[in-house]
Amino acid sequence: MRLADIREFSAEIIRETARDELFTLAGQVTYKLLLAFFPLVIFFMSVIGFFNIDGELLLKKLSPAMPEEVIKIIRVFVEEVAGNKNLSLLSLSLALSLYSAASGFAAIARGVSKTFGGKVLGGFVKIRAISVLLVLIFTFALITAMSAVIFRERALSAMWALGLPPALFAAYRAVCLFIAPLVLFLCVLCVYKLTAAISWLACAPGALFAVSGWWLASKVFNGYVRRFFDFSKVYGSIGGLFVLLVWLNMSSVVLLIGSEINAAALRRRFSQDAKG
Repeated sequence: MRLADIREFSAEIIRETARDELFTLAGQVTYKLLLAFFPLVIFFMSVIGFFNIDGELLLKKLSPAMPEEVIKIIRVFVEEVAGNKNLSLLSLSLALSLYSAASGFAAIARGVSKTFGGKVLGGFVKIRAISVLLVLIFTFALITAMSAVIFRERALSAMWALGLPPALFAAYRAVCLFIAPLVLFLCVLCVYKLTAAISWLACAPGALFAVSGWWLASKVFNGYVRRFFDFSKVYGSIGGLFVLLVWLNMSSVVLLIGSEINAAALRRRFSQDAKG
């Protein structure tokens, strides 16, 4: 692709983002995700308690990508919920998380549909079913990622005990670095595939942008919060909640722009096919 084509494609993304009012839609998605966040965290931490997964180890792995204030909020749930193996609590949190998160993913589905011309994928029941399916996919993905983290630590210990060469350690660590981004990429791919009804290959450009953009934006925002601006000094006890809101909104914007990239790429491909 020539430089002129890249410039033209970028200009198209900016125009379509403004026309579709994606930043307004991102605000709606953020509100729904905020409602879903706490029930989901309770459910995840309940699962951690039942599987005897070290919650502190998980938070340590999440800390480079998430703001410190958000980690503090999650840590409260780790301390209060992970040690409580209460089946009724797990069932209640699952019901709440499915209900709340389904609303969040339904908002995402509406945003994605708007990037593709406003065509809604099915009626209310179908959208809710897809939203619930996405919640379950993200739940399974998070549990898989947590299990991979635990397995990685145990595998490294076993490799050390066996006296394997350092080169093998380095190769194994390099492979493990791609597990979390790959899991996140597959989850975003499922979001675009199920809500836009396009091919898996057509979902890939937007998913790649969303994952890399989210990771970069989270790192920058995390560094800004840690080094330049202490939200707790300005907003007091609600500083952590304000950081969570900004982070969720930033994630929603990146996700919807990724969908806009998929839509623009498909339009250009159809236009080229029509000319050819």
